[in-house]
Amino acid sequence: MDGQEQTVRQALGEYYSPIEEGKADIGGLYNLVYLRDRGIVSGDLEFYYTGYLIEALRFMRFGEGSAYGLVRSASWNYFVEKGALYLDPDSGRFHMDIDKMTAAIKDLAEKLLTIEGKGDKKAAADFLDRYAKVQPELQALLDKANEEVPVEVFPLYPRWEKTDVMSKGQLLA
Repeated sequence: MDGQEQTVRQALGEYYSPIEEGKADIGGLYNLVYLRDRGIVSGDLEFYYTGYLIEALRFMRFGEGSAYGLVRSASWNYFVEKGALYLDPDSGRFHMDIDKMTAAIKDLAEKLLTIEGKGDKKAAADFLDRYAKVQPELQALLDKANEEVPVEVFPLYPRWEKTDVMSKGQLLA
């Protein structure tokens, strides 16, 4: 930029983390078609896409301060705009159109890769400003999740003393 070399992180500044995380996530989804078509992974695309969307809902609950939350809400809204996700007003649930989702993932991967490849801070800002806001329909879903599902689960393990483990003939790692 301006005749000086800089990293993509420097070029994108505060937008680097959400764009990088989005590129990695969406790039992985995009590559699933290739991997599935060659028998490297099995299963329907719907299974993988649904898993991504479930994780998206989880990350969005961390708010806009999280790079993951920011880009996951942006990708969700992008998918809604492309018709890949749509809200059924009768049930209040989102549904997915697999063909449109596959096309939207390809488009979004290209968009994020181009932003990062060019180090285009303005395009990154424009993308996140346009798509990262949580819409009321999605907020209703997140509110319901907040009432019923913990954001994080922290397992509790019994505290074992070194002598307890060793007395059973096991080694400590």
